[in-house]
Amino acid sequence: MNEMMAPPPPRKNYLAGCMMFAAVTFALIAVLSVAMWALRNQTGYVPALGKRIALVELKGAIEDSRDIVEELDRYAEDSSVRAVVLRIDSPGGGVAASQEIYEAVRRLRDAKKPVVVSMGTFCASGGYYVACAADTLVANPGTLTGSIGVIMEIPTAAELMKRIGVRWEVIKSGKIKGAGTPWKDMNPEERAALQSLIDDTFSQFVDAVAVERGLDRREVLKLADGRALTGQQALKVGLVDKLGDLQEAIDVASAMGGITGKPVIARQNQPEPGLLDFLRKVLNQKWGGPGLLDPEPGVKLEYKLF
Repeated sequence: MNEMMAPPPPRKNYLAGCMMFAAVTFALIAVLSVAMWALRNQTGYVPALGKRIALVELKGAIEDSRDIVEELDRYAEDSSVRAVVLRIDSPGGGVAASQEIYEAVRRLRDAKKPVVVSMGTFCASGGYYVACAADTLVANPGTLTGSIGVIMEIPTAAELMKRIGVRWEVIKSGKIKGAGTPWKDMNPEERAALQSLIDDTFSQFVDAVAVERGLDRREVLKLADGRALTGQQALKVGLVDKLGDLQEAIDVASAMGGITGKPVIARQNQPEPGLLDFLRKVLNQKWGGPGLLDPEPGVKLEYKLF
């Protein structure tokens, strides 16, 4: 009878197989973790699986467009990203930087990626210039937006120079060269030349809003006296599409991207500011003049709220 009993299972082989499976699984997890860590440290971008909504943040004064343009262009090429939510909390900034981000948003639309803007506390002037390139604009009722206009601020120390007995001698190639220097009073010709820059960039702003929002240019001009509007006021005049918070914007983007259920949110990690960043911010506070660490030219065109 003992001869007819089945032999016991090869326990050693079974344990060895389990250990091998666990080792292979652990190795795959380790390799994937290292790869994601390396990618995060190289680009700040953490990959995720599934149908995704990319969340991009534009915060503070718009001065350098490079990082956010690269981020938007990367999402334009990512087939797993179905839509992009652009969270804007900015009073505006440099004209050219705002226009570069605006063009990056348009490239997303050309790539058939729906773009939804979520407006925070501010989405004004250059911030609104960027926003109007999106498919849908969502503002909080109390968001400050609009402020369609251009500003150029030039400090003048001519009177101070006279009082302390300092003269500023300038050798230049043309009579308008050096217009806007703080060391002398501006003459009518110089003022007219600088005003022409304001008028031209203002016209570009008005044209962009009229085209992107589907508004008559004359109607935009009525709003383009530099005034800020609340989100609720902006909705009534057609500058935004609906009222809501960030989650509302994500829901709108999900629907536009054909995503059902809760979407995976992809976002780029932002490095924490260090002591040097803090000191740079403090020392570069502008009281009507150039920053201490990052000097700026005396003449600077800006789309900004204040």
